[in-house]
Amino acid sequence: MGTLRVWAPLPHSVEAVVDGRRLQMSKAARGWWEVSDGAVRPGARYGFSLDGGEPRPDPRSPSQPD
Repeated sequence: MGTLRVWAPLPHSVEAVVDGRRLQMSKAARGWWEVSDGAVRPGARYGFSLDGGEPRPDPRSPSQPD
C-alpha cells in the first residue's frame, strides 16, 4: 500500500485520481492532504483533484507522462 501527499492549503476537498479511480484524501496538519491505498504503486498514473475539479499533475513529481 502506497501513500500520496500533497500540500494544498486552500481547497475544501482533495482527491487523488489514481489510474482513473478517485480516492478521497484526508486533511492533515499545515495544509497537507494524504491517502494510502493499494492502487498507489510505482508506475501508477495519478493526479490531484481540488474541490472536484479536473485532475492536476503532482507538482513534486519529476515524471509526468500525461
